[in-house]
Amino acid sequence: MSAVCLILRPCSAPSDLVRPAARRRSYLRMRPTGHHASPAPPRAAKEGMGRRSSGEERLLTLASKASAGECGLSRCPSDRGATSGVWFISSSSAADAPAPAEGVFKPSSAEHVPPEMAACFAPGRNMYRERAAHIVSRALGGGVPETVIATVRHGDLPGGGGEGSLQRFSPGEDMGDLGPEGLREEEVQRLALLDLLLLNCDRHEGNVLVTPQGGLVPIDHGLCLPRLVPAQEGEKPPTRVLKDTWFAWQGWRQADLPVSAALARDAAAL
Repeated sequence: MSAVCLILRPCSAPSDLVRPAARRRSYLRMRPTGHHASPAPPRAAKEGMGRRSSGEERLLTLASKASAGECGLSRCPSDRGATSGVWFISSSSAADAPAPAEGVFKPSSAEHVPPEMAACFAPGRNMYRERAAHIVSRALGGGVPETVIATVRHGDLPGGGGEGSLQRFSPGEDMGDLGPEGLREEEVQRLALLDLLLLNCDRHEGNVLVTPQGGLVPIDHGLCLPRLVPAQEGEKPPTRVLKDTWFAWQGWRQADLPVSAALARDAAAL
C-alpha cells in the first residue's frame, strides 16, 4: 500500500473534511538534495535533549538505579522479530515480589532494522528517533510517553548493556485486539498528524495502545524519520519506503472527519 497525504485545515462547515488526497494511489514526491553526509541524530532529538521534564528526570534516575542493580529487568516476551529488543524495568529487583514495570528500555545494540528498510535507517540510531517522536508528540499535545536516551548497564542486557531509549511504561490494551469504533476523533487525528510529520514506517495496530479512558498511546517509533536522500553521489534515493508505507488509521472513520481548529493551530505552530 502507498503512503497518503492528509490535507489539514481549520473546519468552519461540515463540508470541510480532512481526507486523504488520493486514498488508494497517492505517492509522496521527494527530491534528492545532493550528497548527504553520515546520518546525525535527528535535529528534534538533539534540540530536545537539554530540556527535561520531571517525568524525564524520573526515567534517568530509573536508569541509574537499574545500572546499580536496584531495579528488576525482564525481557518483553513479544519482542521476538520486532525492530528492537525490549526490556521492562521495575523499581524493585525482588524476585519474590516483582514490582510493576516503570520503564521500557531498548538498547541500541539490540536493534533489528528490516533488510528492506536498511537503506533508510542507519543502524544504532533508533533511540534518537524514539526520542524525536516524543518531542514532536509533546508539541502536538501529548500521546507518546516520555522518552529519553539513557545508559543502562546490567548483566541481563546484550553485552552488559549500554546506551538506548528509555520510555515511561504506559499500560493499555493493544489496538490490534480492539477496533477503532468508539475512539475519539481528535485522538485519531493527532495520531495521524504525528505519523505524517514523522513519516512513521511502522504504524500498525500493534504499535498503538488504548488506555482504559479511551486515549491512544503511540509507541515504537524506531522506524520513523527515514533517510530519503542518497548516501553517496550517484546513488538513487531510497524512496521505495514511501510507496510501501501504510498507516493503520487510514481505514478508520475518524481520520476522514473534519479537523478541529485546535488541532489545525497545533499543526501550523510546528
